[in-house]
Amino acid sequence: MTHEKVLQTCYLLFLGGMDTVTNVTGFAWRYLAGDPELQERLAGDFSLIPGFVEEALRMFAVVSVPRIVTQDATRFGVQFREGQMVICALMLGGRDARVERDPNRFDPERDSKHGLAFSSGPHLCIGHGLARTEMRILTEEWFERIPAFVIEPGSGQKFRLGMVNSLDSLQLQWWETLPRDA
Repeated sequence: MTHEKVLQTCYLLFLGGMDTVTNVTGFAWRYLAGDPELQERLAGDFSLIPGFVEEALRMFAVVSVPRIVTQDATRFGVQFREGQMVICALMLGGRDARVERDPNRFDPERDSKHGLAFSSGPHLCIGHGLARTEMRILTEEWFERIPAFVIEPGSGQKFRLGMVNSLDSLQLQWWETLPRDA
C-alpha cells in the first residue's frame, strides 16, 4: 500500500470508529439504563461483557447502506427499477425471526449472533475488530467505576435517522462507587 492509501485507511478507521461505535454504544447504554438486573450482572461478571458487546451490535446496529439497482428486478413482491436507490437497513438483520430465536430480546449469553452491524462478505467493515475492542474496553471501564445508572428523569430522547442512526443526547444519572480492587 502507498503511504497515501495507509493514511486514507487510518482516516476511515478513525471516522468510522467515532460515528458508529459512539452511536451503537449510545443505544446500548440507553437500553442498559432501563435494565438494572443486567447492569448488576455485567458489573459483577466481566466475562459477560464480550457477549454484551455482540448482542448490542446485533440489536442496535446503526448503519444503513445505500445501493443503486443495476437491473430491473422483483424481490419480495416489490418492483425495483434500474437506477433506483435502495437502502439496506443493516440493523434489521439482527432482528430477523427466521434466523434468530426471540430476536427482540436482549440476551448477552445468546449462543448465536446473526447481526449485520458490520455488513458481511466483501463488504465487511475493515474496523469490525477495533470497534468490538473499543466497546469491550469502554464497557469494562464503565462498570469498573459506575455499576448503576438510569436515564436522567425528565430528559428527552431525540433520534436522528439516516445513513447512521443516532441519539441526539443521552443524559444519565449514576451512583459512583470506589473502583474495584484489581
